[in-house]
Amino acid sequence: MRAMVKNLLVACLILTSQLQTSCFLFPGESAEKRKVATKPAKQVQEENIERLMSIPGVLGVLTGDIAGKPCIRVLVQRRTMATAKDIPHSIEGYPVVIEEGRSFRTR
Repeated sequence: MRAMVKNLLVACLILTSQLQTSCFLFPGESAEKRKVATKPAKQVQEENIERLMSIPGVLGVLTGDIAGKPCIRVLVQRRTMATAKDIPHSIEGYPVVIEEGRSFRTR
């Protein structure tokens, strides 16, 4: 009986740790894909702008912040399931925020 309780407790601990890890992941994202940012957000944006701009409907790629932390902002003409599927949830440790809007010009 004591061994059975011990095994049940171990199984519960393993399950709890798995649930905690998966709560912070986007659908289809694995813990191995999560990176900690090691480069400045501006550099990551510049290194990925060509790839992101090649996605149909993308109007611009900017750096910004979300909740006081740096992020990559992707401006799209219209947010659709296809567009959201093609744009990654994060790039090199920075979250990607998709924003719907009109085209813009730099000054």
